[in-house]
Amino acid sequence: MNDIESLQQRFDALQRITRTGDWKWVFGDDRIHWSLETCRIFGEEADCRYLWLDELLERIHPKDRSSIAHALRQAKNGIDFDLKHRIERPDGRFCVVRLRGSVVMDHRGQPDAILGTIQEITDQEQKSIIDHVINRIVATSLKHVPTEEIFLEILGIIFSIPWISIESKGAIFLNDPDTKTLTLASQIGLSGELLQHCATLPHGTCLCGLAAQTRQVVFSSQLDERHSVRFGGMHQHGHYCIPILLGDLLLGVLNLYVVHQHTRCPEEEKVLATVANTLAALIDRKSKGHQLELLARYDSLTGLPNRSTFIQYIEQWIESGSPSLHWAVFFIDLDRFKAINDILGHRAGDLLLEMAAKRLQDCLRKGDLLGRKSGDEFVAGVRIDSPEHARVVAQKIVAEMSQPFDLEGREGRIGASVGIAMVPCDGFHVEDLIKKADTAMNHAKKKGKNGFAFFSDEMQSFAIKHQKLAASLQKVVPAMEGFEVYYQPQVNIESGELVGVEALLRWRHPDTHEMISPELFIPIAEETGLMISIGEWVLRESCRQVGRWKAMGFPTLRLGVNCSPKQFRDPHFPDAVAAIVEETRINPRNLELEITETAIEGREEEQMADGIRRISEKRIAMALDDYGTGQSSLKRLRTLPIRSLKIDRSFIGSFLTNDADCAIVTGTVGLGLNLGKVVIAEGVETESQRKALMELGCDELQGHYYSPAVSAQEMEKLLLQNLWVIHNAMPDGKGSLDVKSWGVGGLLEKLG
Repeated sequence: MNDIESLQQRFDALQRITRTGDWKWVFGDDRIHWSLETCRIFGEEADCRYLWLDELLERIHPKDRSSIAHALRQAKNGIDFDLKHRIERPDGRFCVVRLRGSVVMDHRGQPDAILGTIQEITDQEQKSIIDHVINRIVATSLKHVPTEEIFLEILGIIFSIPWISIESKGAIFLNDPDTKTLTLASQIGLSGELLQHCATLPHGTCLCGLAAQTRQVVFSSQLDERHSVRFGGMHQHGHYCIPILLGDLLLGVLNLYVVHQHTRCPEEEKVLATVANTLAALIDRKSKGHQLELLARYDSLTGLPNRSTFIQYIEQWIESGSPSLHWAVFFIDLDRFKAINDILGHRAGDLLLEMAAKRLQDCLRKGDLLGRKSGDEFVAGVRIDSPEHARVVAQKIVAEMSQPFDLEGREGRIGASVGIAMVPCDGFHVEDLIKKADTAMNHAKKKGKNGFAFFSDEMQSFAIKHQKLAASLQKVVPAMEGFEVYYQPQVNIESGELVGVEALLRWRHPDTHEMISPELFIPIAEETGLMISIGEWVLRESCRQVGRWKAMGFPTLRLGVNCSPKQFRDPHFPDAVAAIVEETRINPRNLELEITETAIEGREEEQMADGIRRISEKRIAMALDDYGTGQSSLKRLRTLPIRSLKIDRSFIGSFLTNDADCAIVTGTVGLGLNLGKVVIAEGVETESQRKALMELGCDELQGHYYSPAVSAQEMEKLLLQNLWVIHNAMPDGKGSLDVKSWGVGGLLEKLG
């Protein structure tokens, strides 16, 4: 076997493992060429290396063909696509796939072909559908309305399930075990005559009765001899009749209509059987009555009291307690839970919450109370003898939650941030105590997570200030009152030449005239949804300023602008950037948008990556900011169009004295050089740092060693000095230049 054959085998194996094939369509050719895995996904023979275009469309589910045909037509106009659809295999089964296509241009810049991938996602899509439908059914079952209305809404939910080919007609029958009959409980779309015949059905009668009798799914693609209920004018149709079982107990039958000659589909049947199982639990709860109250009062996942029940219990305990008895309310937030949920999926997230609840319960005594507030937040009422006792409990919680979780063979590591409010010193009203414990928890999280804090009046003052700043931002952002863009130089580490600037936002409060730290107001702007408007203003204003400097005769600089993750998740953002570039007449090649490394991690990574690629297509460069602070991925650096790596200032400050930081800086510089990236060191403050970075091969520096961030007016003075650097770097550069007295015009005249 030669090297090419070996490589092809490895490539085919990799595609088989990931269930992802590739394909190619050259415009003008009626054939779609594909890989072995694509062939397998379509259910074809292994030696079939291509399929005619019309044959391909025939394999697409009829309800999805128009969207595929539209996407292929759009591709001829140079538009990429990414969509989900169903494939009907030769054996009658279908699968759900994610189809992506990227248009390839010829030497004239015209669309020439499509290169694409196809990934089978049947299992993932099926699980997602089942989870979504079950959640909707459970939520519907908790409504305080008659059971018949709940059943009608559930039928509507079933009819709206994607990828399931059922008609919007069906019924729910309930079983009477004493008479062995089915009684029609709710229906949608059935005729009056049919309702008369099917109001009650003995077991064994018609398809629903057969499902009840056999306790097996009964399927029919057409009217056949099993349809014992018939009358004149009945239209051809088929059925799924699914027994509603709770263990061995028959509770009813779910009857759903399908079109005539519909093919029985195991994937459909699995989803519908799961729905029937959920219905069984719902019917059982309804029949027992009091269990509905439990659902309203307790969390369905962990079994813990929900927020309202927790408050009721704690209020009763405080009212009935001895005046000398002390209480503490704990507010517990799981650190890094979102990362686990995003990376490992919702199933792992739910399992983690269940295990976390059990660990938290084990940290408390029998007389204490634990509740789930929402999401990954828990509250606890703890009887204590002293504040020191509360400290011991908090330390135990933090220690226990730091231990790894076994999530079905995969390790999950989180932590907990805990806030504590005390009774009586912090009050007696439970809701106020929860708010104060929440405030203390946020303080603990800001200190670095995985710790605890007791509530204090200073925290309350900070929270109030936070709320006031949020209100002020809401007021001033429409007119961008008090905002100004500062600029920090980026300098060639060898020559000292100023090669770029980073635009940095500053805000002076219009009422107090106080300069508010970006570390304070930017997170608030993110939380309140203002960052997209602010980010667009910064981009436009800084592009205009660079244009002014160019008109004044200064050399062209690269402009770096920080962008919010929310901007990259906005599908309109690339077009908005292009519009600003055109409006301000800045060369797009001189613009570099910066995004932090941590912003493109987790579930939304692909969405962020798509935004980055669309920006790059407009000839605008990208920089990865704060590099080294996230979960670094070589694949991300290799596949994304990143031009610059910015080493975070937290490593630069101590890399000359700290071996670990030195290793990170050295490795990042070497990695950047090997990948052809521009490496920029942030936070450079000393000559020794500059020299060491230059020896490592770092390209540029940014920091107080050269200049802090300054206003546009102050920046012009640095630009004048930069002309002096450029002049002295010229072979014939001579003499000294009085940049202060000559100004830009005079200096340019002297230099040229």
